[in-house]
Amino acid sequence: MKTIWKKITAALGVAILAGTVLSAQPCQDIRQLYGVYYIQDFTPYAIPPAPRGYTAVGISHYGRHGARYQDSEEAYTRILETLSEARSAGNLTSLGESVLSRVDSLYSICRFHHGELTPLGWEQHRGIAHSLVRAYPGLFKANAEVTATSSFSQRCMMSMQAFCLGLKEARPGLHLYAETSRTLLDQTNPGDKQNIRYENAEVLPSPWGLSYEDHLKRVVSESMADSILLRLFKDKEALRPLSPVGWCQALYNLISGMGCTGPDLRIEDVFTEEELRCFYRAINYGFFQWGALSRNRHKPALKRMAEMAEEDLKAGHPVIRLRFGHDTILLGILHLLQAGTLGIIPDSVEDLADTWNCYMTPMAAHFELVFYRSRRDARVLVLPLLNGSPIRLSALQEKGGGFYDWDSLRDYIRGL
Repeated sequence: MKTIWKKITAALGVAILAGTVLSAQPCQDIRQLYGVYYIQDFTPYAIPPAPRGYTAVGISHYGRHGARYQDSEEAYTRILETLSEARSAGNLTSLGESVLSRVDSLYSICRFHHGELTPLGWEQHRGIAHSLVRAYPGLFKANAEVTATSSFSQRCMMSMQAFCLGLKEARPGLHLYAETSRTLLDQTNPGDKQNIRYENAEVLPSPWGLSYEDHLKRVVSESMADSILLRLFKDKEALRPLSPVGWCQALYNLISGMGCTGPDLRIEDVFTEEELRCFYRAINYGFFQWGALSRNRHKPALKRMAEMAEEDLKAGHPVIRLRFGHDTILLGILHLLQAGTLGIIPDSVEDLADTWNCYMTPMAAHFELVFYRSRRDARVLVLPLLNGSPIRLSALQEKGGGFYDWDSLRDYIRGL
């Protein structure tokens, strides 16, 4: 166990810092085809120069949990059981034998950890914290007020702990307070029914009248699934009543998440790039439903960010608010802000992945509103950052260099 985690940190870097805005164009990196399981190679924050006379005075942050194990035991056992039964029947190809061996090795590491943060996920958030301090050293002073909260998910709470540890390592004298509470869920996971302010929000209908299952059938054909099965099994007919598309999608989901546990056991040789693109288009549509069409469920998180920022700007000292939650909430926040191209809904569902991409919130994705003040100008400016780089907000007029007028952004959020 220790050896494999050493390999992980050596291969991907313990100091995985912050990142660049992911391209809104169709996937440029094949790993983006794993969607929200994408392990981004984060680079240091790319902070543009502030307008003359302006300095940073505070940060409002929302971060997705870091790399995690699969969210259920069935994610592993469904694949293992089919492959194991086929081996017993002499029905595996040489590739099938190899895949079974690698999935079995993976399961021996991941068993009983479903849904939890992996060591890589811990290092992601620890590293991002170090990078944030390097990007804004003037904010993390002894008089800074730093608070953190997370959803009730173990992986989110552990991500918060890792981030706070990283801050303390970078600034040993920093005072911070972390809390997970039902009274704070409106900031991190407002759709959790344990949220004391929970409201049953409307989910919008699909603009194309498609369910997830309908879209899956459109982009992943039975013939494509049969081709995949024939790489692994000598006789696919012996697998009946197995659903070819359903089983291959489960295999795609398992492969997508393997980067969370390290590079050693990858099984990317199962699918062609075009097949990966088809499965990505299917899962991306699902996240469009859970993020964009469910945006009303996620509004409270964005509104609380704005409300608290307005109060924090009156504090007279740096205030850093950290929140740790989930990809769907972050996608909803970004969609509401029309960040990058995540506010664009194309006319055709076939064009969705040309604009709206769930890989923009990879494992450990983080979004910040950084506030700037000047002694010469009463206006407060705000710099939106996604994964360490400025991101455009289409709903507002940019003031130049990636900065926006805070009053305009605050009023826009209030009006949502």
